Amino acid sequence: QYIARLHLVGGPKLVSAWLQGNWDIIDGAFFDEWNGAKHVIPQFIIPPHWTRAMSLDWGSAKPFSVGWWAIVPDRFDQYEPPGDPRYHYQNNLPRGCLVRYREWYGCQVNDRGESMHNNVGLKLTIEQCAQGICDRELREPRRPEGGPAIAYRVADPSIFKQDGGPSFAERFAALPYNLRFQPGDNPRTGRTGAMGGWAMVRQRLV
Repeated sequence: QYIARLHLVGGPKLVSAWLQGNWDIIDGAFFDEWNGAKHVIPQFIIPPHWTRAMSLDWGSAKPFSVGWWAIVPDRFDQYEPPGDPRYHYQNNLPRGCLVRYREWYGCQVNDRGESMHNNVGLKLTIEQCAQGICDRELREPRRPEGGPAIAYRVADPSIFKQDGGPSFAERFAALPYNLRFQPGDNPRTGRTGAMGGWAMVRQRLV
C-alpha cells in the first residue's frame, strides 16, 4: 500500500529515487533526458585513429572543467589493442556521438580526495592549469611531430578577453604548454538559423 501511494504522488523518476535510491535522475531536472544506464558506458580502449577534442570552461575562484572527447567515426575500422579483450571497442555506439573519456574538474576536495561540491575552485594560475592539462595528456596518442593528437581545443570565449596584458588564451598557448584554443559558440538559446546549446545537448542525449 505504501508503494502504491508513492506512485500516486510522484512521477516515475521520483518514485525510482524513493524506492531504489536512484538519484542520478531527478524529477524536474533541466536535462531530464539524462539516463545513467544509457549515457554512462562500459570502459573500453578508444582506437587511436578516432578524432579527439578537448573543451575548457575556465574558472579560478569557481571550479573549472576540462573535458576530453572522442568522436565515434562513420566507418568502423577493426582495432585490436593489446591487453584484455574485454576492453576492445564493440562497435556499439552511434556514429558521430561524443564520448567524454576524461575530465579534470577543478574544485576543492576533502581529505579522501572526494569532491566537496561546494562550488569553490582551486584558484590555480593559468600556467598551473596548463601544466595540469599537459600532464593529463601524456598518454594520449601522439602526432608525428610529438604533440598529443588532439584535433582541436574549444574554450569559453571569456579567456580571449584582453585586459591590459596577454589574454588567458595567449598564456595557454605560450611555450612550453602550446595549448591553442578556439572560442566556443556558447549561446544557450537558439538564434536565427542556429540551434542553441541547450537544445543541442538535449538532441544528443536523446
